[in-house]
Amino acid sequence: GMRYDGETAPLEHCYSFNVLPKMPVKVKYYEADEEFPPAVKYFWDTTAIRFLKFEPLAVLNGCLVTAIAEA
Repeated sequence: GMRYDGETAPLEHCYSFNVLPKMPVKVKYYEADEEFPPAVKYFWDTTAIRFLKFEPLAVLNGCLVTAIAEA
């Protein structure tokens, strides 16, 4: 379960999620408007690189993106 953190700016919604116990990630969803299409951005906590090296973190990110896309 992701937690909805609210609307951080107009047309911008923020969600928090712990992928692993010490691996928090924020997911920001930007709604479409007249100029831009919708977008989703993932923001890992700065301590994530302490628990996983770059390559495993990239694989974990890919798994997260796939899981969200399939939901």
